Amino acid sequence: MDLNLERKKIESVKNSQQLMKKWCFIKDDYFHGPYNDDELIELFLSNKFTLDDYILNKVDESWLEGHELSFLKPEAIQKQKEERLQKEKEIFEKNILHKITEKSAVKNLFVDTTVDHIQEQQHFETVNASIEHSQSSQNSTVLLSHKRKLTAKGYLLVLGCGVLALSPFLRSKYIESKQLKQLELLNQNQIHQVQSLTEKAFDSVGFQGKFFLVENSGQILLQFVSNVKSNIELNIKIEGIPSTLVGAFTFNKVIKVAGHNGIFEPIKLSKSIPKGEYRITALCYDCKSIDIDAGKEMTSENMFLNGLKDKSYDRELTKYHQIVRTKAKDELIYFNQVMNLFRDQLDTLSLRFGNNINQKIQVSKYWDKYYSAWLPLSNQFDSEMERLKSEVESGEIFYDEVVADLQNLNHLTKEYTKSLDTEIRVFFKTQHLTSEQEKKIEKLKDQAFKKLNQLSDRITSFEKMPLTANGMPQKN
Repeated sequence: MDLNLERKKIESVKNSQQLMKKWCFIKDDYFHGPYNDDELIELFLSNKFTLDDYILNKVDESWLEGHELSFLKPEAIQKQKEERLQKEKEIFEKNILHKITEKSAVKNLFVDTTVDHIQEQQHFETVNASIEHSQSSQNSTVLLSHKRKLTAKGYLLVLGCGVLALSPFLRSKYIESKQLKQLELLNQNQIHQVQSLTEKAFDSVGFQGKFFLVENSGQILLQFVSNVKSNIELNIKIEGIPSTLVGAFTFNKVIKVAGHNGIFEPIKLSKSIPKGEYRITALCYDCKSIDIDAGKEMTSENMFLNGLKDKSYDRELTKYHQIVRTKAKDELIYFNQVMNLFRDQLDTLSLRFGNNINQKIQVSKYWDKYYSAWLPLSNQFDSEMERLKSEVESGEIFYDEVVADLQNLNHLTKEYTKSLDTEIRVFFKTQHLTSEQEKKIEKLKDQAFKKLNQLSDRITSFEKMPLTANGMPQKN
């Protein structure tokens, strides 16, 4: 095996993944993107979004917070800053060698460099504080120190950086102190509810839990409290109620939290999530200590997130729904047009290649010409299905289920056409088809027409479906 060749292949795949434009994010109620890895890093360094904002991966349709992306982690960003600083240092030292020609130049240089050092030290202290704040959510501490030695020929930069991993015991104490600090933000009524809830015995009343909205501006913080004293882990599922969201059709996010003495880790959501109502559900992830199976729903609540449900929100939602209604109507018109193209193809095939032997003989004579004309149209269908799929992934299609049906119909139509091509060529040579061949063609035809009729019924139902109470088109 050529190791150099394999290494180059791996590097090529890695580079292609980095260049893939697959990242999008929501800011000011609008989608931005897609961007590749390098572009996303530059946008982050330009403060276009934060590590708390949600990032959409178009490839697997997953939502991640910025700090969950490896190339946006503080240590990765810090490495880039170090490389940049190293280049600046090399340029600085090179300039120094040209400047040091006499004692007065050395003296002036020492003073200038000291001023620069103080300014840069203040900058790195700010960076250090930012890194420590970002990594606190990852339960690690970044120790950053900068030592500079100034000489007549320049200065030497010594950078020490290490990560201290917390033991399970220290992590538990760290989480507990963080939770207690979070509870300080609760109002008196909420604190009273927490006390009342945690005093109830799980063995007597079963599982009881409640979500508290701690902060709903700047960043969104939720606190979950239950009456379970033992350590358990839950999956918190946050689902946007579609007809209430401003700027997005849907929103789904799952966050795992650990609980200790009934108090769970704070649930942090980005300010960039769509404003609106959410269904928040607690599901067991690891509840062995209370003998409950994973995946079982424990409790759920509805909450309004990312602002106030006031007249301003009503105006924003009304304006957004006007946009959605227009888009939804245009989508259905377009889907009908595409569906009718498939219908024409299926009708033509089924009529031309009928049961009459003479008809089959005539069709087989000019089939090559017909099939050659069909192939470019089939390729156009494939390209259009890929475009629609891409728009679904980026959240641009309202009736995303219709796109899935169209893709299925495209597949069935191609299978039917290819099967006919094979059987007609056999018939042209033998003037005969077996009953098995006839049944295969009929089965494919029936499947395609069944899917076509189901899609037609679905589109018609969408067209007749009334709007929600607040003017949102429905699709269920």
